[in-house]
Amino acid sequence: MNLFKVKISIFLPLLFAFNSIAAINCTSSSADYPYNTNQEPTPEKVQSNGRIYFFSIPKNECKTSLFLINNDKLLKYREVNGFSFVNYVNKNGAVVDGWVKNEDIVSDDDQQKGLTYSDFSWKINGQSVNLLGKATPELNKWVKESGTKLPEPDNHGFNNGFESWTLTIKNEMVTISQSNEIIEKRIGFNDTYVSGISFLDAKYETARGVKVGDDWNVVTSKYGTKSKLDSEDECRYYQYFDMKLSFCLDSSDKVQSILFENYPRKP
Repeated sequence: MNLFKVKISIFLPLLFAFNSIAAINCTSSSADYPYNTNQEPTPEKVQSNGRIYFFSIPKNECKTSLFLINNDKLLKYREVNGFSFVNYVNKNGAVVDGWVKNEDIVSDDDQQKGLTYSDFSWKINGQSVNLLGKATPELNKWVKESGTKLPEPDNHGFNNGFESWTLTIKNEMVTISQSNEIIEKRIGFNDTYVSGISFLDAKYETARGVKVGDDWNVVTSKYGTKSKLDSEDECRYYQYFDMKLSFCLDSSDKVQSILFENYPRKP
């Protein structure tokens, strides 16, 4: 009888330890990223005297070794149980994503002085439309509300490593691409998303009032002089996290086309 008690006393702690380990599963799944009904990110920044760590899923037990420091700038896409799902762009332009505690981040009002997500919208009949980075169901919804139908793609190929299709909608070129892991977690959709929008005539204007045909000095008066030159297409562009707002110029420095792009990549 005493031997039986000893065996039981050894077995029970092992059983409880096994159950505790089995109960904590920190591997993320699609269930952690349901379809996001609000796919427009909000700018945040880290507010902490020390490091703040990423979590693989919104659970206290699932802290990773990746961390951020005070004033690091972020885009927030989701919020669950006191955690926010955020994206951080490192110095190489790659996206690091994960969950952080809400208590460690605050709204980043400073970003309003530069580009914001709203700068990737355009005006139609006085109304702003913003589709960049959103799932194609949001594009379908906008097309339907506009009284038109989604056309068949004009072209199919690859842009920045993403399989893509180009459609002409209301005199603008819309590119949809196959979502990667970053996009899937943002929007909760594993099919296609709006990765690019191009304007080739003066029918539409940007959120700050620039349109095709304007002089380059009009662009710099609205967006500032800190643009960069794209070595591939020689267009001038402004960067906002992993999004680009480009202005392609003709030989007389007039805007020939305007392009919004979003092709996020992992480190």
